[in-house]
Amino acid sequence: MTAAASWEAAGGELPPEISVLLNSSGVDALENLKLSVAIPEWETELEGGITTSKTDVLALCRNEIGLCVVAVEAKVNEDFGPLVEAKRNGATIP
Repeated sequence: MTAAASWEAAGGELPPEISVLLNSSGVDALENLKLSVAIPEWETELEGGITTSKTDVLALCRNEIGLCVVAVEAKVNEDFGPLVEAKRNGATIP
């Protein structure tokens, strides 16, 4: 709900927190992005999976360099789960 409120409050632009983060990245392709469309709950099929993965917001943006796709996973007071390295350390190879 917090993510939806943030995007709605941005009035057709990227939310300020996202703009600041991208503009400070040092990557020209991520700076001064203008939002074209934001799609909530974008579903992506995972090869070999039985369910789709949902991205909280998929934003199509543009700047003077070109098109940029920004996928946002919104979290409030929760972690993303174990790091890939930790999962690999516990994995078994058939």
